[in-house]
Amino acid sequence: MEKRIVWVNQNIAWGIGTLILLFGTGIFFTLRLRWIQLRGMPMLFRRLQKPSKQKNGISPLQALSTALAGTIGTGTIAGVAGAISMGGPGAVFWMWVCAFFGAAVKYAEIVLAVRYRKKNGKGEWIGGPMCYMREIKSRATGAFAGCFCLFGVLASFGIGNLTQINAVWNSATEYLEAFCPSNTIPKSVFQLLVGIPLAVSVYRALSGGMQRIGRVTSYLVPWMGLLYLGLAFSVIIRYANGIGSVGRAIVTSAFCPESVLGAGAGISIGQVIRCGVGRGIFSNEAGLGSAPMAYASVDTESPVEQGLYGVTEVFLVTGIVCTATAFTILLPAFAGDLEIPYKQFAGAELTIRALSLSGHKGFTDLLLLLAVTLFAFSTLLTWGAYGGRCFSELFGERYVTIYRGLFCILILSAPLLKSSLIWTFSDLFNALMMFPNLITLLLLQNKVKKLTDMAFVKRKGVEKTVGSVV
Repeated sequence: MEKRIVWVNQNIAWGIGTLILLFGTGIFFTLRLRWIQLRGMPMLFRRLQKPSKQKNGISPLQALSTALAGTIGTGTIAGVAGAISMGGPGAVFWMWVCAFFGAAVKYAEIVLAVRYRKKNGKGEWIGGPMCYMREIKSRATGAFAGCFCLFGVLASFGIGNLTQINAVWNSATEYLEAFCPSNTIPKSVFQLLVGIPLAVSVYRALSGGMQRIGRVTSYLVPWMGLLYLGLAFSVIIRYANGIGSVGRAIVTSAFCPESVLGAGAGISIGQVIRCGVGRGIFSNEAGLGSAPMAYASVDTESPVEQGLYGVTEVFLVTGIVCTATAFTILLPAFAGDLEIPYKQFAGAELTIRALSLSGHKGFTDLLLLLAVTLFAFSTLLTWGAYGGRCFSELFGERYVTIYRGLFCILILSAPLLKSSLIWTFSDLFNALMMFPNLITLLLLQNKVKKLTDMAFVKRKGVEKTVGSVV
């Protein structure tokens, strides 16, 4: 059964058709919106310090933190390691390409989510792909909305739950085996000691809605990001002499993996692209339609401004955090101090071994365990909110507590499942979320173009804001 699921995931869910749809949509919006991921940054920088006036929602920076909490999760630790082990160094190149064009897709989905959002019974803004899918007023897009919500709930159990907790267990197990006698604390007892408080904390935070999640993540994200980047850069600086060689290997093996890894590695260019794109989507979520649910909660009048925050999010996650992880693994590997098990699934444990090469192993491993736990906790909150939003669209707001309970119970079950199977299911449901979202974005591309043009005007060659866009 597992082999069949892997085959479906590799050849259908992430086959050539998916790659064409994903890259094609990204290239289309990049050209249609005149390189919005580049020309829109001056507008965002001018508005970044604008005082927030939210009354019935969260602030733009809280929305960015919430979305970052969902993306700067263990996908940037375990996901990048998995991409390199299964696709070689070239997978990193395709992660970069996916991020650049995916930024335009993320911009488009956020603009539409803010434009077509609605208010719930509490007067709070809610929205997402399910809202703009229904704007087309056809049976097909109505079915798209239902499918998206169903796949969103299932994806929240994978990308937002099991993969996160699985990475925490792997990190904690390695730490315990290295520094504690194996008979001191049984693994099952340790998992309960950690899992139960974590599940309770997640449930309490989710019960407070997006505003509470926004407050929590706005404090967590900056500190956990700095903590992890500090650990990664300590390794990168130690092996800085190899940065040029690793950079060349990333580009070369993206198109000819045999020239770097050798024919014996058995990694094809198709596998390199598939691993890079799949893990890229896992880390920055461009095209999934998940992050728009956070940005739609902002009390703002400018969909375009929120879309630009989404562009910033993609560049921060893939351009900085994922790249730091990749070089942390590849630099010591090329120096002969770390072995990468190519063609075998590797996750957080590979990143942990790489980070431990910075010196002061016990202290570094403890900091890394803390970073992984914070990453997992913040991602659980964000994806728990996304899944709850999809669940309430399917079954009604009154039943969302059932989803929250099930979501938290799953936190305790992750150690019972194989890591490779968890990641396979996560990739599968990511692809299923992406299909209806990307097709709807293409159908609504004229509205995205109109909203963008309304927000910008050419005056003597300089882009200037002309006012709010509702």
